[in-house]
Amino acid sequence: PSQTRTSNMSTGSEQLDALPHLNAKQRSRIQKRRLARQKLQEVLALKKSRVLPPQPNNHPSGCMRPPRGPDGRFLTPEQIATKELEK
Repeated sequence: PSQTRTSNMSTGSEQLDALPHLNAKQRSRIQKRRLARQKLQEVLALKKSRVLPPQPNNHPSGCMRPPRGPDGRFLTPEQIATKELEK
């Protein structure tokens, strides 16, 4: 019986009319909520379809600047000098 009731109803107002246990306040709030949900889904669908430009990398790169050795440690000034002489 419950399947036939839900399958026969296609619009929101028909669904609300079929529910006898709703008072007027409940019915109006459900209608408002459904409209708000529909508008929100339309806005979200527009946002998902929009192509965004690439974001700039604003992360501080202070620790990436100093040269590092093969083990990942920062090089000492002496090691940096010897590395520059090798080049």
